[in-house]
Amino acid sequence: MNTTANRTEYIVCAPDGSEARVSLSADRGPAPAWLAGLFGLDTGGPGGWHLRPACEGGAAPPKVWLVRATTAAGGGAPRDPRQARLRTERLRMEKLNEESDYVRVELLDVLEGSEPEHYRVTFFCRGITGIDSARRPIYGEKHQVEILCDDDFPSDVPRLKWVTPIWHPNIQHSDAKGVCVNKAEWLGGMGLDDLCRLMFEMVQYKNYHATFNKPFPLDMEVAKWVLEYAEPQGIVDKKGHISVDDKPFTRPTVTKFITVSTAPAPAASRIRLLQNQSSAPPRIRVANPTPKGSNAEDKTLRVKVVKKE
Repeated sequence: MNTTANRTEYIVCAPDGSEARVSLSADRGPAPAWLAGLFGLDTGGPGGWHLRPACEGGAAPPKVWLVRATTAAGGGAPRDPRQARLRTERLRMEKLNEESDYVRVELLDVLEGSEPEHYRVTFFCRGITGIDSARRPIYGEKHQVEILCDDDFPSDVPRLKWVTPIWHPNIQHSDAKGVCVNKAEWLGGMGLDDLCRLMFEMVQYKNYHATFNKPFPLDMEVAKWVLEYAEPQGIVDKKGHISVDDKPFTRPTVTKFITVSTAPAPAASRIRLLQNQSSAPPRIRVANPTPKGSNAEDKTLRVKVVKKE
C-alpha cells in the first residue's frame, strides 16, 4: 500500500466489473465526482457514489467497490455489486432446484428488497454419517449444510456449516462442523452451485483428501479412519473410483442424433453383354452413370454365363 500526504493507493472496482488504480483520500468518504466520471457513470443521480471495502483480506493495494448510495424511492439507480452477485447466485441455486432430483435448496432469512444471503441445502444421496464400535461405516441418505454469504462475500468463500451427522475427512464431524474448500478455486470463478456440486460429491466420497499433506484434512480422526480402514477394506478409494453412491448431481443431458443424407439416390446400372466368336466366356460390361466431368470409369467384369434349359 502506498500512502502519501494522507492519500492512499486503491484499486477501485466499478459496477460493471472494470477496475482502475487511483490515489484517494485516506478517509474514503463519498467518492469524488471525477472518480465516477472516470468510469463513465452518472454523477448527477440521487445520493451520489460511495466507496465500499471489498474485504480482500490484506491485499495490496486494497480494493474498494464504487457503489451508489442507498436512497429511498431511488428506483433505477445502479445496484450494489454485492447485490448483483447475490442475485446471480440466487438464480443459479433456483436453477439447481429445477435440474436436480437429489438436491434441494431453501432460502433463509430473506430481507425484503435484498437478495438472499443464507441458504440451507439438502443432499438426498448415500453418505457416511459415522462409524460403529467395530469401525464399520454407518450410512445415511439425507444430509444438510447451511451456506452464509457474509460480509466477506464474494471476496472470500461463504461460511459453511454442516447440519446433519457426517463422517468425512474434509468436514468436521463435531465442534464447528466446518467444510474445507479451496479458496483459490472459489476466486477462480466458482459459484454457489459449483460449491454444492463439490459438497454433494464429498458426501458420496467421490471427492476427498485424507493424506497428511497440503491442503491437509480438516478432520484428522476421519482421515486416519479412511487411510487405515476404509481404503484397505475397499469401502472407498478415490484413485480406484470406489465411492459409496453414484447418484448424479443433476439430471443427465439426453442427446439424440439423427442422420441426414444429402446424397442423391444412385442411378440404375446398365448391363451389356458383349458377344465374341471364341470359346471363351462372354464379357459383361457394367456401366454406372456418372456426373458430367467425373473421372469415374466403366468397369468390365469377366463372368461365366450358364444357359438354363
